Amino acid sequence: MIICPGSRNAPLTQLFTSHKGFHCHSIVDERSAGYVALGMARHLREPVVVLTTSGTAVLNLAPAVAEAYHQRIPLLVITADRPEEKIAQFNNQIIDQRAPYYAYTKGFYQVPLPVAYEEDLGRVIRQMESLFASALAFPPGPVHLNVPLEEPLYETLPPAMEEHFGQPPSPENPDPVSEFGRVEVNTKILVLAGMGHVGKDVKEQLSNLVHKSQAVVIAENIVNMPGDDFISQPELLLAGVDEDGRDVLIPDLLITFGGQVVSKRLKLFLQKLPDLNHVEIDGDVASSLELLDKLVSGDEIPGFKNHF
Repeated sequence: MIICPGSRNAPLTQLFTSHKGFHCHSIVDERSAGYVALGMARHLREPVVVLTTSGTAVLNLAPAVAEAYHQRIPLLVITADRPEEKIAQFNNQIIDQRAPYYAYTKGFYQVPLPVAYEEDLGRVIRQMESLFASALAFPPGPVHLNVPLEEPLYETLPPAMEEHFGQPPSPENPDPVSEFGRVEVNTKILVLAGMGHVGKDVKEQLSNLVHKSQAVVIAENIVNMPGDDFISQPELLLAGVDEDGRDVLIPDLLITFGGQVVSKRLKLFLQKLPDLNHVEIDGDVASSLELLDKLVSGDEIPGFKNHF
């Protein structure tokens, strides 16, 4: 968990730092904190919480939230806020914090004030649990919890409540599975690795694929999958061939995974190919290549051992 110190979020800071279940790190600058949380979540492959105070500090997280949304990284953004009636009074560090990342989160919830009764508290807890569960549902992504807090902010908190008020509803995970038959011998295969996390077993399977079939694997430097079997700079490859040479590079089957790629030249090259068979693994119907034929579900890269 990343905590940006501040006044309005002092009660939340006290809460999280006193709980043994959280590993807390303090970073003063919110923009930096957002990117550190993003990197941790991507590396750990687990959701990471980033906590800020109120006001423009909230907006400083926006670049990291947008990156998390497009890279499908579960980031849990918690922001402290003033009570709603204070927003229009033009005091220092007051902005409207209702869904400031509207287009770049999977969900938003604002804790209501006051929470006076146990049944109200139960509803709030279920809403928060549901919000956090949605960050992990396919496709994963960031969510935002806004917590208005009244003065005083620096008193000792009561002991944390361990009781749960019911279970969060199971998110509806879309099933993107479609049939993915065997690939015929002599099929020219191009595998394109995106920016998402790549496990060691995936790298080994891709290396075997390169050696056993007519497959080429493009893994840009940002994928962090170095190896002599993979092309890391597709821009240089495409820039160094003429039109006839490019015809040789056209694959029969394109397999992508891991989300975004950086090379604009590569994306333009693939988008111009007519009738290209494109299979995306654990991806989205709204593929960035705009070529999608089939969507295949699996753990990291399922099916390479079965289908090739």
